[in-house]
Amino acid sequence: MGDKVEDNNLSNATLIEKPRVVIFGAGGVGGYLAARLAESGHSYVHVIARGPHLKAIQENDNRIILKSIDGDCSPQLDSIGDTVESVLKTATTPVDAVIFTCKMDQLAAAAEAVLPLFSEKTIALPTQNGVEAPEVLAKVVGAQRVVGGYVQVLAYISTPGVILHEDISPTIYGTGVLTDSAPFVSEQLKKLECAFVGAKETRLIIHQDVLQNMYRKLTVMAAYSGVCSAARCNLGQLRSIPETLALVENCMNEVVDVAKARGIMIGREVVRSSIDYLVHHVKDSATPSMFRDIASGKPSELEWQVGAVVRQGHKYGVSTPYLSAIYAILLPTEIANRKKYEQRKEHMNE
Repeated sequence: MGDKVEDNNLSNATLIEKPRVVIFGAGGVGGYLAARLAESGHSYVHVIARGPHLKAIQENDNRIILKSIDGDCSPQLDSIGDTVESVLKTATTPVDAVIFTCKMDQLAAAAEAVLPLFSEKTIALPTQNGVEAPEVLAKVVGAQRVVGGYVQVLAYISTPGVILHEDISPTIYGTGVLTDSAPFVSEQLKKLECAFVGAKETRLIIHQDVLQNMYRKLTVMAAYSGVCSAARCNLGQLRSIPETLALVENCMNEVVDVAKARGIMIGREVVRSSIDYLVHHVKDSATPSMFRDIASGKPSELEWQVGAVVRQGHKYGVSTPYLSAIYAILLPTEIANRKKYEQRKEHMNE
């Protein structure tokens, strides 16, 4: 029998089995969530990672270092390795939740890799930008165990073994059941909610309509990431030029129009509040990860942040001239970066 944690959110305090959580990916989002969950001690935390980052954490006694605006920590993970074997060797109870924090283009392969960890009631949670991750996961693990999800945090690997969290507080992880989710999913989300109790400045929010909130985030990310990447500028430069800021607003309106055509009701106030947030609450030097990836010659999430809106616009008969232009401008560089990335992978495997 595993340990239990107290759920103080219920009218009468209830002991709930301590959940076992697997996080696939230990980059900015995955590393941050792993550190905060392990620090709180209300769940078993297993991480699947790779490369120098994995090696550094293992050499530090499975401790991941988080340097955060909300306070530093270096908790010990229950296990970390590059395959599911690292989890299977240490887990004494079934895995309750697998949180996927890898890039979208790696998501299907990641889900295939962790299938041995899925028991009858294991749920799959995405964190990726965009709105298409649940569909990708459903094709591999089954729609009945997939939920929606999004994360609001600015964190990244500063050096191997170290995560730097330098903006956005508190960190929000939003989730919620989808149309095809099985009844047991709500029970598992409640267990996961208990795991986040005590996680410093980190909130798990279970939404009644998680897709609406995923589109709210996409409204910001498609516009902010797309314009910064096309203009090769940081947020301070973007918001100091009225014409460029107006382009961001036009792109946001296109996302709202596409969401409405799909039956997801988000109002224009989302655009106004998002512009206000970007103008007044984020530091000048901020850049989206998509821009950083493109600028450094890496594959980016262009397809899933901007391309997704363009594709859905075609599907639902909604015109998206601004985001379509940005997508077309960035696509040649994206294709070239992906080609170089694949060539490097082939060379490494020789």
